[in-house]
Amino acid sequence: MTQSSSPTCAPCIVSSGIVVNRCDIHRLLCDLGQVRYFDVVDDAVVTSGTGYIMEVFSDSQCATVAIGRTLYINVCSFDYLQLSTDLEQQVTFDLVQESRTLRLMPISSSIDGDLLSNHDAHALEEAVAEVLAASFDAHADNCNDWREFDKQDRGSEGRQ
Repeated sequence: MTQSSSPTCAPCIVSSGIVVNRCDIHRLLCDLGQVRYFDVVDDAVVTSGTGYIMEVFSDSQCATVAIGRTLYINVCSFDYLQLSTDLEQQVTFDLVQESRTLRLMPISSSIDGDLLSNHDAHALEEAVAEVLAASFDAHADNCNDWREFDKQDRGSEGRQ
């Protein structure tokens, strides 16, 4: 009897689980915003702080850096991401590499507010880009109008 090869479904993680795909890890971390972070080595907190996730990237040549109030997270620095949710619905993101864990706990109280502000920032960027493009087009049109005027003016001067 032969087994039919059925397509494998992508994992579905709700509230807790382990994520190994770097694209999935990137998607989960890139919009966290402000977080409390804990650098845990051999089950002991070595350092902790509060900061903003400035960038999430994937580059085997670069480090993950947490300095001051900023975090630059390289998903290649970790073996997997473990998600967990406590009784108060606080989500914890544990980035694990052997005996070291970088624990991230989002500070924002409302994900809707964060998504809205990210959406507003994106909308603002688009609006500014449109205004700048329109201004550039108007300037280019104005320059073309002056060039035409100069050509006509020079042509009429030569006829006099």
